[in-house]
Amino acid sequence: HGAARAGCVLIERLVVANRCSQTVEMKGWDKRVPPGAEVAMEGPHRDDYGRISWRLEGGPAGYDIIEMNYDWPGAGSELCAHPNYASWHGFTTSSRYEALDPDTGELACADAGAEMTFQTSTCPDAGAGAGASGAFSCDFRATQESIRSCASDVAKYQELNSFCINGDGTRSL
Repeated sequence: HGAARAGCVLIERLVVANRCSQTVEMKGWDKRVPPGAEVAMEGPHRDDYGRISWRLEGGPAGYDIIEMNYDWPGAGSELCAHPNYASWHGFTTSSRYEALDPDTGELACADAGAEMTFQTSTCPDAGAGAGASGAFSCDFRATQESIRSCASDVAKYQELNSFCINGDGTRSL
């Protein structure tokens, strides 16, 4: 295993495990992950270095996003920031990411990941017409004003369905 600079972590592998009933398209790697499959995203991705983005094949055109908060080119390189979900605009799938120890396969640290348990059947209607669109299965139709309203139905929905994955595998808000 290679060493990372202080404050960084070397991400040796990025594996996408598709638990959806549709194929997942990974932006920048031009890879497709069939239902039930696990596929390694090898080498650098070709665009949008600050994100890991995916969408369902044949689904809405928008991409669900994990913000890397760093220009991360892909597996085999360091990440020197804290990733987070960028779901303020809407979503198509629920998802989960985990940092695993490459030697043991166990969760790598105390705050090893995050999970969004979104479901299109519970997409909130915040009075702004949230719902399915050509971009997302649940489009929040976000504006600069609406994404700053922590009291909105959309913000409450995201908070209730957003979790930290702890080092022991439990989840917390």
